Amino acid sequence: METNIRWAVVGTGAIAETFVNDSHHAVGAEVTAICSRNEDRARIFAERHAITHFYTGLDDLLAASDIDAVYLATPNSAHFEAARKIIQAGKPLLIEKSMTTTVADAEELARLAKEQGTFLMEGLWTRYLPALNRAKAAIEEGRIGEITGFKAELAFFKQFDPKSRFFSKDLGGGSLLDLGIYTLSIAEFFLGEADTVSGTWQSAPTGVDLRADLTFGKGTVKAQLSCGFDRDGSNLCVVAGTKCSIVIAPPFIAAKGFFIATNTMSRSLLTAENGLFRKAAARVPLLPGARWRGCPLKGTGLEWEISAASAAIKNGLLQEPAMPVDATIRALKQIEQVLASPAAPNGPG
Repeated sequence: METNIRWAVVGTGAIAETFVNDSHHAVGAEVTAICSRNEDRARIFAERHAITHFYTGLDDLLAASDIDAVYLATPNSAHFEAARKIIQAGKPLLIEKSMTTTVADAEELARLAKEQGTFLMEGLWTRYLPALNRAKAAIEEGRIGEITGFKAELAFFKQFDPKSRFFSKDLGGGSLLDLGIYTLSIAEFFLGEADTVSGTWQSAPTGVDLRADLTFGKGTVKAQLSCGFDRDGSNLCVVAGTKCSIVIAPPFIAAKGFFIATNTMSRSLLTAENGLFRKAAARVPLLPGARWRGCPLKGTGLEWEISAASAAIKNGLLQEPAMPVDATIRALKQIEQVLASPAAPNGPG
């Protein structure tokens, strides 16, 4: 019987809950420890999930001999210092996106991991979803012909609160680090490394980016990417081709399937600006010109990332091939490049 990778989770927030719940659907993984600075939170979390051990200090956690890997689920502004300590302790590390808030910090963690011979990975779980991988396989098989266009939007309205992690500079806020990083990663996943990335952004009152609109250039394709806290967006990913288009069901970061739209009408209906109209079209069982490819999930989707990371660690790899650290650093560089330009006047996108 194969042994599981024994994971410790640092943090007790929503993403930590999701990781633990989805780990039950993963292959070769189990969560055996939880760590929080607050003892009551750590104890209650451990009891709720029947986790064997809980810790209130990172040093105590890293000294434990029955932990194989660590998942860092704290706010991204706290990632760097904790990650550095975990890597130096020689523990394989999966960091919830974004890995860090700056390129310099990500490069330093990459350097340390290489020096220590320690596994390092950013938890950008969307790359591992069956829906996206099946869609990519269909494209590589030539189902849609040559790619002619790409569009990905990820926007969820957030009420402005200067103290929240979405809007606070000190907490690593901003729509690009929270949402745009997915659109950049998925554009690279489907199209390959960008030749150019440019864009504009609008500022929240705290100075972080409220919204950003990017152009990801790869060859002749100019992918249009958008993210923001200023509205609820379509949250679609659309790959257009010379034969037909793929429309990945919203929100694409947690897609349970995709449509192959074989005519202009079906694509127009499935990507309509009117959200109610778009949702109604997606529910029509036999929408002319649209073929649905369902990819159901047992959990919320993190199980695929957990399985991949666990297999890589078990096999002695220092990185997971589908999410190398270089890809993480590229996305952060693209974000920093866009934010280096002055904010655009706020208004409709």
